[in-house]
Amino acid sequence: MKFLTLILSILVSSSSYAGSASDWLKVNNPGGYFPQEGEYVSFPNLCNENTCFNLVAVSYVTETNKGMRRLAVFSGSGEYLGVYSGFQEMPVKVVGTSLVFPVSEYGYVINFSGSQPPATAYIDGENIELESKP
Repeated sequence: MKFLTLILSILVSSSSYAGSASDWLKVNNPGGYFPQEGEYVSFPNLCNENTCFNLVAVSYVTETNKGMRRLAVFSGSGEYLGVYSGFQEMPVKVVGTSLVFPVSEYGYVINFSGSQPPATAYIDGENIELESKP
């Protein structure tokens, strides 16, 4: 019974953190990148042997009708680390230590295997850079 309680508490804490990361982005809007209105998708607890990351992808349309997609990166303890911008498709899932985007022969994975998020990633033929927190 204790094991079941532990699993449930982990699941509840993960889902509440995911919501608070999205809420934090909307309230603090670092770099002006995270509007109130948009589709927010959380990928919490992406862990490797060194650390964990919590990721929040957001998709929205600007006032000039331009579609935007961004990926906010948080440490496992909830510290905002930065944002990736410029990818064409939203990520679809986590596999191991990688965030997976729709398959492209020109790159479709960001691997979070280090103690820090990667400085650059190659997604669908584009190099996207992590913009560190302001």
